[in-house]
Amino acid sequence: SSPAPTRDLGQGTGAAQLVGGLSLCGGDCSAMPAVKECITVHIGQAGVQVGARTWELFTQEHGITPDGKLNQTDMDADSLDTSFSSFFQETNSGQFVPRSVFIDTEPTVINDLKASR
Repeated sequence: SSPAPTRDLGQGTGAAQLVGGLSLCGGDCSAMPAVKECITVHIGQAGVQVGARTWELFTQEHGITPDGKLNQTDMDADSLDTSFSSFFQETNSGQFVPRSVFIDTEPTVINDLKASR
């Protein structure tokens, strides 16, 4: 069977869509804030390994150093890219941590990932 048709409900409605005629926001989507955070989930050995490489690319693309700090040496205030805030959460100490979950029943791959940081 073909997937249910979807229809975007427009500007300012966040992730609300009609799926097969059902509203994901429970009715009145006009009061829903625009959602701009993404959480990635990486499952199993392949998922964890692909996820690790993906996050390496995200940090490189957005100028975030391996210790989670924003590298602003080549940027002025007008050209500062804040699009990375969809994928990273800033801590009180100014570090940017990925919004990500890595899951594996075998601890070796996760331990290798932790040791490489």
